[in-house]
Amino acid sequence: MNSGGSQGIGPLRAQQLLATAGLRIAPALAAGAIVFSHTRVLGDGLLVAAAILLVARALDPSRELARLMPLASLITRLLIPVGGLAVAWLICLPLRP
Repeated sequence: MNSGGSQGIGPLRAQQLLATAGLRIAPALAAGAIVFSHTRVLGDGLLVAAAILLVARALDPSRELARLMPLASLITRLLIPVGGLAVAWLICLPLRP
């Protein structure tokens, strides 16, 4: 508890929020920004960012599995951007001539 009487977040919760922001949200936003800078189409950037967030949510192993199989967790984290781009490409495939 803080001396001012208001409760702050605990160190474990702060670590979880930082991991979520640093390992899920930031890479998705960076990929979306890169796509937007190349295509100048806001929808393309948003689509890629959303697809990477979706794939990150689907492929993210639980904390227990990550401790048991660290190599599998590393491989999964490396496949998230590739999977997100693949999902975005599959969504765009029927929409563009």
